[in-house]
Amino acid sequence: MEDDATNLLDLAKLQECADPFESTVWHGMESPLTREEVALAIAEGRLLAEPHPDYSFGLCGKEWGRQEHIERVAYLVVNPSPEPIWIDVGCEALGLYVSWIIQDGNHRLAAALYRGDTTIRVSAGGDMDVIESLEWQG
Repeated sequence: MEDDATNLLDLAKLQECADPFESTVWHGMESPLTREEVALAIAEGRLLAEPHPDYSFGLCGKEWGRQEHIERVAYLVVNPSPEPIWIDVGCEALGLYVSWIIQDGNHRLAAALYRGDTTIRVSAGGDMDVIESLEWQG
């Protein structure tokens, strides 16, 4: 993988360590979103086009509720984003660990998983040996 480049990552490989339908990834959520909730939002036309202004930058502000997260994923299922997600694999040699590999792009990841995509565009940071070991496509 080239520095500062985005590449396609095997989505099944990423899903093994980060699945927003299996983990509670957003603050204030008691349980993960479900595919059924996303399907219902799509069927009802409840699609949230604008990302939360604070989430992408880790700022504190008004937190979204469950419905906003569902509707944002639903929007991205119907309107896939070309923007890469950002992952950080940490750096064990420096004692830097991450509790959740996805630093930006949980809604985009959930949408890609829902659609059944096989790859996802990713920018990655952290231990280059770990990054190189991931299953990159093309």
